[in-house]
Amino acid sequence: MTFIPLEEIRETKRSNILIVGDYPDETALQKGEQFSLHAKSAMTTCLHMGGLVSSEAEFANVIFDRTNNAAYWNRDSKRPKATADLEYREAFVNLLNRVQPNIVVALGDFVFYWLTGHLQLQKRRGYLWPCRFDPTLKVLGTFHPRETIWMNQIWRYYIAHDLMKARRHSLVREFQFQECDIIIPQVAGQAFSLIDHIEKLEKPTGFDIEVSNFHTSCIALCAEPPRTISIPFDSRWTEQEEVMLWRAMDRLCRNKKVTKILQNGIFDIQFLFRELGILTEGYEDIMVAHSLLYPDFQKSLNFIGSIHTDMPYWKDMVKWQSLKEDA
Repeated sequence: MTFIPLEEIRETKRSNILIVGDYPDETALQKGEQFSLHAKSAMTTCLHMGGLVSSEAEFANVIFDRTNNAAYWNRDSKRPKATADLEYREAFVNLLNRVQPNIVVALGDFVFYWLTGHLQLQKRRGYLWPCRFDPTLKVLGTFHPRETIWMNQIWRYYIAHDLMKARRHSLVREFQFQECDIIIPQVAGQAFSLIDHIEKLEKPTGFDIEVSNFHTSCIALCAEPPRTISIPFDSRWTEQEEVMLWRAMDRLCRNKKVTKILQNGIFDIQFLFRELGILTEGYEDIMVAHSLLYPDFQKSLNFIGSIHTDMPYWKDMVKWQSLKEDA
């Protein structure tokens, strides 16, 4: 495990992966290493679980002296108290120029915030973000291994999954996201045609409803990735058109030959039945499947997306308050 003190970067070699921690403790400083003994052991375990060996990456800390990150980071609120830019930015940018990584793995809340400007690592770990020092550089945030020594040991599996993704994305410099082609029908005839097409395909179809003010605001369908259909239920339809659309959706939901793929489907199924009398038959639930395979893992769609997909983080794309105001 090659550790680079930021004040000694002249001999740095190029590496596709740069793994960055926050600060060394006293023991690590004395030994000239990035981690204390226990944190180093946890990091090595996560690397091996993720299919990496330490020689495939370079390692560094943002803070390379005896300044604890408590000077810059409130550990209770997980928010910044001051900026470390003035003291450490120049040295870190020099390090990036020498290592020229394709991806940086940010360990812990402080480093993730310092590199991306984003808080809430728990929500955003496992996704790719642009570095605020170089927007073409990918940053993947994950937990610091020291946080798994005495507790949160399940997080080691999260770190391992994140390192697997980092290795996969380290092969090229560019961001490589799964594309998504979203079709929103503007006329009723187009909506009917799209629903009929999905019925004729008889393929497993992603299915999700969104609810606003206790009414279904839209339904998303995806039978041919990356093409996704989002059918809104709003003022664009006449009353007769909306009735016909709901009948078409009722027919699709009852069609057992079209397997509906849902996330926490018990909500969608009961809501459609209670509000509209639509019975959904022939479905599978990825939340249930994920829980059976990984019973100790979280099971939110946000978490499942970070583990199993290369989609960009989408939770910030639309603000819930804006949806409520527009509804």
